[in-house]
Amino acid sequence: MARVDLEGIVKRFGSTEVLSRIALDINDGEFLVLVGPSGCGKSTLLRVIAGLEDADAGVVRIDDRDVTALEPRERDIAMVFQSYALYPHMTVRQNIGFSLKLSGRPEAEIGAAVDDAARLLGLSALLDRKPRELSGGQRQRVAMGRAIVRKPALFLFDEPLSNLDAKLRVQMRTEIRALHERLGATSVYVTHDQVEAMTMADRIVVLDRGRIVQIGTPLEVYGNPANRFVAEFIGAPGINILNGKVDADGTVRAGNIVLGRSAAAPGPVDVGIRPEDLVPGEPGASDALPLTFGIVEHLGAETYVFGDHDGRQICWRRPGSLGRAGETVWLRPEPGRVHLFDKTTGGALPQITGAPSP
Repeated sequence: MARVDLEGIVKRFGSTEVLSRIALDINDGEFLVLVGPSGCGKSTLLRVIAGLEDADAGVVRIDDRDVTALEPRERDIAMVFQSYALYPHMTVRQNIGFSLKLSGRPEAEIGAAVDDAARLLGLSALLDRKPRELSGGQRQRVAMGRAIVRKPALFLFDEPLSNLDAKLRVQMRTEIRALHERLGATSVYVTHDQVEAMTMADRIVVLDRGRIVQIGTPLEVYGNPANRFVAEFIGAPGINILNGKVDADGTVRAGNIVLGRSAAAPGPVDVGIRPEDLVPGEPGASDALPLTFGIVEHLGAETYVFGDHDGRQICWRRPGSLGRAGETVWLRPEPGRVHLFDKTTGGALPQITGAPSP
């Protein structure tokens, strides 16, 4: 296990700064997920930690040891890539044990380590196969086995599930998290998939254009987004954003809907309401909006309903499998579950504290 400290990390490619003064502490034994859209710098940051990219400024410390200038092999890390990076001419056994063979370990020690990793990952029956004879999920397990046998202080995962189909992704993310729990190792995991981030992380680091915009547990980030970008990026389906305003007396409105009161400064705001935080309201009530169903997606246990309101698309996430296109319902937001954002900066504003006046 290891603690990782990043201090003022800057990385440029030409004149483009892809990492801007990144400061981050990763706790010993933590499963930390770096998440953000393509091009936000998350994979570059992982490669800086690994030593595969040199930082233009800043310090990388692993267990209080400055490793900024050290080669990857000197940092006591293991990395699992998106592409598996297996040797096609080697068997599973040879792939898993290759790094130990390179370091000159005795054959008996290598064999025991490979067998232990294979049992842990359910690969014991596949040790004599070549990578071409394996499924995508099995290949990813071999890549993880190759990392495990080294017993590193730090595991780094660079979008390891992006080449797998949807069902296998769900299975593998569960297995990776369970493996982390068994090994107790420090893990840093990069993904653009916010569902992976929400289900796997102890803490999430959300990046946007080379900067950290929020750090917190999955529920903290989901329930209290630092700005509109985080609110829109985290959550599926995405958060509903409505045009709103704060009156001089603190009353918050979205169109004709009265939402309550806030300490935010008077003026236009963006109002964020998550699809599951809309519930049936009274027709014509001041705190409810009419939604005519356009697209209806039945998923069995729940239904996603999409319609338009005030020029914005609205999604309602409802339990069960009910509803059809053309139907109209009145919906109101759950009290205390409405987010307000600054129209210009996107920053979070004081939340609504009072219920709408009757």
